[in-house]
Amino acid sequence: MPDGHLDGYAKLIYSLLALSLFCLLFGFLLEQTALINTTVTLLSILICIITIELLLIFKPLWLVRNSNLVVSMDKRTSLYIRLVNHINSEYIETTNDRFEFDGLYFKNKPGISYHQKTETYDGLQEHLLNIDEIGFKNQYGTYSENLHIPYVFLGDSGTFGAGYSKPFPEIFKEISRKQTLNLSIPGHGPQMYLKSFKDFGISKRPTHIIITLFANDFDNAYTYNLLDKNGKSSQDYHLLYASNLSFEWPTNSIASLILEYCNTCAYIDAWISTPHKTIKIRNTHLAQNASFFLDSKQTELKFSEELQPAVQMCSDPCRTHGLNTLKEINKLAKSINSTVILTYLPHPSEIYYPYIRQNKEIFHNLYHSDTNNPSWAKDLHQIAEDLNIQFADPRNYLTEAASQTPFLYRNLNDSHLSARGHEVFAKFLHNYLKNNN
Repeated sequence: MPDGHLDGYAKLIYSLLALSLFCLLFGFLLEQTALINTTVTLLSILICIITIELLLIFKPLWLVRNSNLVVSMDKRTSLYIRLVNHINSEYIETTNDRFEFDGLYFKNKPGISYHQKTETYDGLQEHLLNIDEIGFKNQYGTYSENLHIPYVFLGDSGTFGAGYSKPFPEIFKEISRKQTLNLSIPGHGPQMYLKSFKDFGISKRPTHIIITLFANDFDNAYTYNLLDKNGKSSQDYHLLYASNLSFEWPTNSIASLILEYCNTCAYIDAWISTPHKTIKIRNTHLAQNASFFLDSKQTELKFSEELQPAVQMCSDPCRTHGLNTLKEINKLAKSINSTVILTYLPHPSEIYYPYIRQNKEIFHNLYHSDTNNPSWAKDLHQIAEDLNIQFADPRNYLTEAASQTPFLYRNLNDSHLSARGHEVFAKFLHNYLKNNN
C-alpha cells in the first residue's frame, strides 16, 4: 500500500479538524443556539466514532460481511494483530510456548519436543518433533559435539521439513556420510538466515553453505527490513512478519497513528482496496481438476483442484533486501573459505507439467516451464552469476523423478516437499555436489 494513500488519511483528519473549527467559528458568528447545535452535532459524531473504535478493539470482525475485506485488512498492523489474536489465540499461545524471540528474529526453544500435524496429499501427517540444544531440527548434540560440520543448510519451512520427521538435510547426511547442521526455521527469511549463520553456522567452519530459497523469501526480506527500520521489534510483530507487508511505512506521524490504531480507517481502506468488479478468468479451459499420469501412464493421481502457475519472484525494491543479505552471507563464507550453493524449491507446476492432464488436454502442450511458467530458475541463475556463487537448478532432476509415484509435494499447489520429495531433493544435492565440487 503506497505511503501517499496512508497520508491521505492524515489529510482527511486535518480537513475534518479544520471543518470542525470552521463550524464552531461559524456558530459563534451566528448566534448561541447555532453554536450549541453545531457543538452537539460534532460531539455526537465524535462519540459514535470512539464507540465504534472501542467495539472494534474487542470485536474486530464485527463489521466484516465480505471475506475479501479480511484479506485486505491482513495487510494492516494493529488491526491485523488484534484480528489474529481474536481468531487464533490458541495458535499464538502455542507459538509463544515453542519460540523464543530476539527482536524480529525467532527460533525454537532449545531442547523441547512437540507433536506436529500437517495436511498432505496422503492425508494428515503427524510426528514427534525433537529440537536440539540450540533450537533447530537436528539430532541433539550435533552442534555441541562437532567442532567442524562440513555442510550447513539455511532455509525456512521447506528446508525444516514441516510435517515430516526427516527433511532433506538429514537424508543428505545419511547419503554423504558427512555431518550436517540444519539452521532452518519455518517463517524465516534471508535476514534470519544470515543471523542463524552468524550465531551458529560460521563457527563450525563448513566447507559448503546450502541456501534453499522458498517462494516467499524475498517478500519476507522486504517485510523484515520494513519492520526493522521502523523499530517494530516486539514479539507481536512475528505475526505481522509472517503476513508479508506490501506497503511503505508512513513517515507522517498522523498517518502512522492512523495505520496502527484507527480501525475505522482500516475498514474504509479495506473497502477501497477490495476489487468490486468481477474478474474474468483467462484460460478457463484449464480451470479443471488435475490428474497426473505416472509410472509409465499406469498410475493416475487425481486432484480436486487445478494446477496453478508458480508465483513470480518479486521485483525491486522487494528483491533488493534479499540480494543484499545473500551478498553478506557469501562474504562471510569467503572469509572461512566456504562455498555457497544457492538452490530453491520449485513449484509443482514447474516439475509436473509433462505428466498432467486438465480438461482432457495434455498440460505441457499448452504450458511450458521455461516460457509460460514464471519460474524462479531464470532469475536465480542471473542472481547467482551476479553474486559469483553457484546455482544448483533442481528442475531437471526433480522432473525426471516425478515420473514415478509417490507424489513429490505435500499438495498440488504447495512447494513444500513430501517424504519422497525430501529423499529426491537430498539425492539431487548430493549428485550436484559430487559432480560440481
